[in-house]
Amino acid sequence: AQYQAEAKTAEEEIRRETERRQRAELAVRDAEIARLHAEARTEAERRAAEAEAQTREERARREAAAEQARSEAEARRVAEERAREAEQVRREAEARAAEVDRLREEQERTRGGLRATLSRLAEVRQEARGLVLTLPGSVYFEVNQSVVQPAMRSRLLEIARALSTAGGDSSILIEGHTDADGSSEYNLELSRLRAEAVRSVLVAGGVPAARIETQGYGETRPIASNRSAAGKAQNRRVEIVLQGSAAAAP
Repeated sequence: AQYQAEAKTAEEEIRRETERRQRAELAVRDAEIARLHAEARTEAERRAAEAEAQTREERARREAAAEQARSEAEARRVAEERAREAEQVRREAEARAAEVDRLREEQERTRGGLRATLSRLAEVRQEARGLVLTLPGSVYFEVNQSVVQPAMRSRLLEIARALSTAGGDSSILIEGHTDADGSSEYNLELSRLRAEAVRSVLVAGGVPAARIETQGYGETRPIASNRSAAGKAQNRRVEIVLQGSAAAAP
């Protein structure tokens, strides 16, 4: 009985030791499993963090690439728009230059035609102040008279029609002149009246009245000597001075 009791006690000790070892082994195994799980979680988290970082970097790269593409597209659009604007400006400049050339050529033709017409109708000369037409007083007026002779009125109307075609910037100054015979007061008034008479015919022929001014100078501006009949005839005159672009020297 004692032996059995001791054997039973030994067996119980063996069983308890075995269970203790088993529990220890289980604890070690559980700890290992927990460690492995922890390492697995850490690795997963590391990989997830790396993946997230890569995702953020990739997203940042894509956004940067998209922004660069947008910037480049905007730069191209602006450059193309500026190129179109520059081309439009160039075309407009060329068109304006062509129009200026056309108008200049047309003006030259008009000016040349006007000069040719006026030269056929009167003595014409170019001066710094403009184109000057000289109407001999002895041809256009009776002695001491200020009414244009009927025979010369038609020619003066032709001159008026020619002058009416001059550019809108043109103005006309009509100057009356006499010789030195008679008093200076009489000659001044006669020259003024003759200039006014020529003005009336020009207006009747189509020249706008607002473009015409008159001035009588009497005997104060001779172009020849008053000591001879020929000189006096030259001094008796009415001069029509055309000023503006139509009168510019060719």
